[in-house]
Amino acid sequence: MLEVGCAHGWFLGLASQYFGVVGLEPDRGIYQSSDYQGNRVQMGYFPDALAATEMFDVIVFNDVIEHIPDIQKTIIDCRMHLTPGGLLALNLPSSQGIFYRLSKWLAKMGFPGSFNRMWQEGLPSPHVHYLNLDNTRAMLERNGFTVRLHRNLPALSLRGLWGRLTYTGDTHPIISAAMFVAIVAAYPALRLLPADIMFVVAERQ
Repeated sequence: MLEVGCAHGWFLGLASQYFGVVGLEPDRGIYQSSDYQGNRVQMGYFPDALAATEMFDVIVFNDVIEHIPDIQKTIIDCRMHLTPGGLLALNLPSSQGIFYRLSKWLAKMGFPGSFNRMWQEGLPSPHVHYLNLDNTRAMLERNGFTVRLHRNLPALSLRGLWGRLTYTGDTHPIISAAMFVAIVAAYPALRLLPADIMFVVAERQ
């Protein structure tokens, strides 16, 4: 199994219980400061850091593919590095989620801060795509994949919420505090609304 953009290797460590694993991490600082516990991790970008003949049964992108400008080429490259019947697993933000829709509405009302945050504007690796199940499925099928599984994942956890709200430092503390209180109060209802993260598994044909 290959994880593209494995960061500190937390998912890679869990997956190593079931697969022989390989990780790619392009950020030199993260790569050099992480303990990968003996798992093979290479610094570099996909697919350039791989040998042309290197093949995998599973390729995973956890919150990564939405940061890659040429997503179409990336899907094609995944097909080239997957064994026949191999699986491509994508965990990515959804444009159908309640937070994305709400932030887009606020931007239209003249309050673009939350929408810019959804795109991670000003951060070293901002989002360049927001997808939904329909256009993700179409893109995969167009490039030789069949979607076998799709699920939604919870985008929000109260644990660590304050740190995430204040991470970029570009929002007034009073606004951040109001958002924190509002989210905590609305948390039970938010769990019933459209999810902001989707998980798709597609099979290479």
